[in-house]
Amino acid sequence: MGGAAPRGLSGRAATRRTLAPLVAALALFARPVQGYGLIGLDPDLKSFPLQASEFSRLDIRAGWVEGAPERMVFEIRNGLSVPVHCASVQIDHRERGKLVLGLEPAVWVPSNQSRRSGARPLRKDDVKRFSLVCSCLRRSERGACEAPLKP
Repeated sequence: MGGAAPRGLSGRAATRRTLAPLVAALALFARPVQGYGLIGLDPDLKSFPLQASEFSRLDIRAGWVEGAPERMVFEIRNGLSVPVHCASVQIDHRERGKLVLGLEPAVWVPSNQSRRSGARPLRKDDVKRFSLVCSCLRRSERGACEAPLKP
């Protein structure tokens, strides 16, 4: 039934003894890493809406999923040389006027790649027009879109 405990450290104490140096090392390195922001992101860049010339470089396809008549889906292909972020869609609704709905999920679209997202509840017959709301990172409102990582 019950046997004598093995000599030396118990399992829990051995684990603590093994993890203690690792935790100490992490504490030493955690402070210097914080100075780099989020892994080298440039803190001077802010999110601003895309200008018309930039927005025209996005290839946006929209439609409804068969079997899900209240979910409008979007495929966004980014033709810009920098990533963009699309978080919502403006809808000209037949009955409720202008609406802004969040994309589910909001998407980060890298340069020359595509991502998919959707919005609901939106029935096909209720939507007159739509426009995605996308942004990029810039140093100023009129500046050029830039990549988020520091060189």
